[in-house]
Amino acid sequence: MARIDRLRASAAPAPAAYQLPFEVTDRDTALKLAVHVEDGVAQAWRALLPVTEGDERVDALSHLTDSAVRATRWRRIAEVTPLTMAYPGRPG
Repeated sequence: MARIDRLRASAAPAPAAYQLPFEVTDRDTALKLAVHVEDGVAQAWRALLPVTEGDERVDALSHLTDSAVRATRWRRIAEVTPLTMAYPGRPG
């Protein structure tokens, strides 16, 4: 988080009180939450790409890729299609 602050990159700020985006009551909703979290992580790393260079940009891209791969794994386990996103970390 310090790196994001230092680089003055921005992602959607988290609310002061953490609240799940939906109720998690079973395996399906837990898997849905896992995908949601990894997609959010990808968005945070993607925000660093336009404001970094060199090793920092490589690091941000690596973390973005890692979160996209984890989200794909969760989608596969949850049997969600499509498994991948064309532009991981892109809002919407």
